[in-house]
Amino acid sequence: MKETFDTYWSVPGESAVDRMKVLKLARDLLGSDFAGRHMQYERFYAGPSFIVTNYNFLTAEWGEWESVVDDILNSYDVPSAAPVAAE
Repeated sequence: MKETFDTYWSVPGESAVDRMKVLKLARDLLGSDFAGRHMQYERFYAGPSFIVTNYNFLTAEWGEWESVVDDILNSYDVPSAAPVAAE
């Protein structure tokens, strides 16, 4: 069973056991009872979600956020395209 687990769970640069630990941590952070209560509190403490969404849409500094996203996207290195061979 260990060989099957190692074959299907490992990814380049990370062993199957390390990956399992990361996924367990993610489950603990997002799916535990405490996380569920915390998420529910965060979702409803400010009021109904449609009111919070509309308020955020109307009052957010969209220009600033767009520039932050653009800066992050521009920081990624993009490999240059390989020349196309003539046929």
